Amino acid sequence: LAALGILLKKKVDLVVTDMKMPKSDGVTLVVAIRKHHSHIPVILMTAYAIEESVQKAVDQHVAAVLKKPFHIDELVKAISAALPAESTTN
Repeated sequence: LAALGILLKKKVDLVVTDMKMPKSDGVTLVVAIRKHHSHIPVILMTAYAIEESVQKAVDQHVAAVLKKPFHIDELVKAISAALPAESTTN
């Protein structure tokens, strides 16, 4: 996954990812992120609200699961909730 390469090279405060991706899925990415960066909050978006997949994501301690379509205010609220106060003031 290209995202993991980025996470290994750069400081990232938050990851927003989709459940469905061309070569993988969001839960697989979250599991991989948790192995190397357990502290990074992850927001998962999905148009496919399959309960089993959503539960797997929740089990990996995602910060939020946003079901598409969602309003931008929902994403902003999820980001604000996921980041420590000092991260959102810089």
